[in-house]
Amino acid sequence: AIELDPNYATAHNFYGDLLISVGRFDESDEHKRLVVSIDPGSLIGRVDLALSANDRRDFNSAIEHAQTAIEMDPTFAHAHNVLGEIYLSMRRFEDAIVELSRACDLEASGYHVGSLGYAYGLAGRRADALATLKILTEMSQCEYVPMSRFALLHFAIGNRELAFEYFDRAFDDRDISLAFLKFSPNVDPLRSDPRFDALLERIGFPPDPPAPVVEPWTPKQTRVAILPFEVVGTNPEVDDLTRFPDGKRFRATAPPNANEENADYLDIHVTLNFLEELKRLAPTGKE
Repeated sequence: AIELDPNYATAHNFYGDLLISVGRFDESDEHKRLVVSIDPGSLIGRVDLALSANDRRDFNSAIEHAQTAIEMDPTFAHAHNVLGEIYLSMRRFEDAIVELSRACDLEASGYHVGSLGYAYGLAGRRADALATLKILTEMSQCEYVPMSRFALLHFAIGNRELAFEYFDRAFDDRDISLAFLKFSPNVDPLRSDPRFDALLERIGFPPDPPAPVVEPWTPKQTRVAILPFEVVGTNPEVDDLTRFPDGKRFRATAPPNANEENADYLDIHVTLNFLEELKRLAPTGKE
């Protein structure tokens, strides 16, 4: 197609996508820049330059390209989603959630909602991730939702077995997202699992260039130290106490070995309905 019409922007765009998927980023950028040169108003061309920069881990350039697309059209949901994914690659979780939420507000597709749920999970916001998973499941009853979105979301909340089952389903469905797994920083948390290498091999990526080698990291885990509490009154002037909506105030009475490092092992002496309020109102502000 390019030989027949060197100025055919769509052909350059799709060929650039192929080059991104196999890690030939410099060549991809040549074609994506041609897209922008041929069609200066091409939002996809700008966003794809952002994706290419993200995959080669040039995050500053990636942010610049994505923001340019957003400046050209603030309502272009895909640009917000890509910017969110760039922030996710940088582990700037809250910034990622802002942009991914904006993408969902503009276009609540299964891809966008799934990406937001993945970000919630990586950020340790399990309740939000589970709520998003419920929405995604409901959406899948009436529209197409890529199985890769379920896979990533389940991985982020710790359901690894189920995650790779969904990746198998994504492979069977020929989910296009799988074509970009090898180099995407967004899936770095999965790279330490040998099943991920097996998935890449099954997809059929060429061996060169090799997949990036990164330090293993895992999604943040929400931990709440729930200590034994005693009711000590309702005086709002007492600074070191936690107040719940019913006006009662409580003081933690920690066992001698209690500290932030062993928070998982502290006794639980409050009812579950206090959990969310404890997380929100505890004086330390720590989860």
